[in-house]
Amino acid sequence: MQFAEIAERLAVYSGWTVQANEKMVEVSVVLPNDRRQKVYIRPIGTLAVQGVASEMIEYYSAAVEIPKDQALSSLLAYSLLKTNAQMLIGAWGIDQRGESEFIAVFDTALLVTLDIEELAAAISVIAAEADRLEELWAGEDIW
Repeated sequence: MQFAEIAERLAVYSGWTVQANEKMVEVSVVLPNDRRQKVYIRPIGTLAVQGVASEMIEYYSAAVEIPKDQALSSLLAYSLLKTNAQMLIGAWGIDQRGESEFIAVFDTALLVTLDIEELAAAISVIAAEADRLEELWAGEDIW
């Protein structure tokens, strides 16, 4: 699969609303209880696999803005780092957007071995995990 194919193939396979340009794909994932979560996909470079260069993608979903309160942000960071060891797909990290920083679930994939069903399943998992934290900390559907 090529990066340019992701948006159309995801929209057809999943029924989600998908928008794209050459640098980013934005997916609006529909979750239970009429909640939605945005997932972003972008190319991040190439990796040689058995001597063949393969494009890597990163997909991620933001949950909440990092609290300005140092004690609260430290508690959140510690809790999420412990959670990382138990997550089957993805890991918590920081999404920098201008002057703001957000807690987000990130994962990566090699496009040469990726099929659309696998990508859609992984996107569903990280969207649900980001939404869980968003609902817990923000109490509302932000993304």
